[in-house]
Amino acid sequence: MLGVFTAYFITIVIFAGLYLTVNKVGVYYGDDTNGKGEDMDLYSTNGEGEDVDLSLGSSGANGAEVSSFCGMDINNHMEALYFSLSTMATIGYGTSDYYFGECWTPFILVLLQVFSAIVFSSLAIGLLFQRMSRGQKRGRTIVFSDVAVIRKVRGRLYWMFRVAELRKRHIIGAKVRVFCVRHERCP
Repeated sequence: MLGVFTAYFITIVIFAGLYLTVNKVGVYYGDDTNGKGEDMDLYSTNGEGEDVDLSLGSSGANGAEVSSFCGMDINNHMEALYFSLSTMATIGYGTSDYYFGECWTPFILVLLQVFSAIVFSSLAIGLLFQRMSRGQKRGRTIVFSDVAVIRKVRGRLYWMFRVAELRKRHIIGAKVRVFCVRHERCP
């Protein structure tokens, strides 16, 4: 089970690296901020007639220019890891454009990560149910006596043996079904 969680974490880190790489390569080779080649700078006027910049992620906290490929808004490792974790856990995004500016590259990466999340979830649930429903350990705590007795009670023969529980709990409402197999050789 620990291996599944380790693989889950490694998958999150790998996809975070892929998202960061796609964003950096996309910004480097083509300054495509929204996937269509258009600039997403929006302007409005305030009550005094001055233009106000309403850009969606075009400038950083200090007014420095921040590039984004397909509206992914991933600029460092922490943002990539958060985006990957949000995708894997399906808890939602903090991006300005959920459709990634109609770009296919982030869409395909998100699709692959969601499929891997479904596989990991089903694997984890299957392992949990398999471990809970397995009766091997329980079967080792119930022991039978090495000897048996045939006794006549009220005119009927009974085959008797002991069944014991190795755990400290008592056996309550136990039902035992015993079969006797008799081998005969015919001449």
